Amino acid sequence: MMVLIFLYNLVAIPIILLLSIIFSIFNTKIRKGFIGRFNSFSALKSFPKNKFSQIYWFHCASFGEYQQVETLIEQIKKRDQGIGIITSFFSPSGFENVNDRNIDLKIYLPFDFIFLSFRALRIVKPNKIFFTSSDFWPSFLFAANQLNISTVLTSARYRKSYNIFLKMFNKIFCVSDDDYHQIKMNISNDEIYKIGNGDQISIMVWGLPEVFPITNTNSETNLRRVDSNGNIYFPYAGIMKASGKTQDELRRNLTNELSKNFTNPQNMTISKRNQF
Repeated sequence: MMVLIFLYNLVAIPIILLLSIIFSIFNTKIRKGFIGRFNSFSALKSFPKNKFSQIYWFHCASFGEYQQVETLIEQIKKRDQGIGIITSFFSPSGFENVNDRNIDLKIYLPFDFIFLSFRALRIVKPNKIFFTSSDFWPSFLFAANQLNISTVLTSARYRKSYNIFLKMFNKIFCVSDDDYHQIKMNISNDEIYKIGNGDQISIMVWGLPEVFPITNTNSETNLRRVDSNGNIYFPYAGIMKASGKTQDELRRNLTNELSKNFTNPQNMTISKRNQF
């Protein structure tokens, strides 16, 4: 791993940086992200870390990935206002469009040189780092591992090319049953999760507003807690087994049950809110 990180910093990152400089001349989006990264360290230094009991750092590539962890951030803040939330983005689509009162600091992820990653993490000393989906940055993850900072991957999907990165996470939460089994088979990590007893699950059904109105995607009315028997209750579906299933499995089961009463229930969104 040390050799790969060395080569990555010696060859890959300088090339990425050079291409970013060139393309930023012609592309406004790239230019905004490039310039924004120069402001990240001043923002981190100004962050009042001493006012928080713990600090959680979330990294999302873009606005779409942020939406996958928005409710998780909300629940963390609701449970404990003493936890500081730092959210970093790769793309301006996330940095410019996310305005969430639960975020205490919003920045662009610093350039992924190993010395910059160590510097950023030593400034704020986060207790946990959350990555969403597949926007992996090797130096940042390596630095977190070396500093014994807990790393969590949410909405994980499996690709063979991800193996080297997946090994750098302490906990992994999978999207589908297939992803779960593929990761479990290829990665030696006992902290790969399905839904379990006591978990909170947010369930929203789109396309049936007269029955399941969507007034607030973060509403408590969307929450279901998995009971001690591993079950949840959902209107028009009844009591259903949730423990031991992935989000995709539960979504399919709920869709099948709702189809008995409704024509074509659309786009069910299920997100898991574990106590990290």
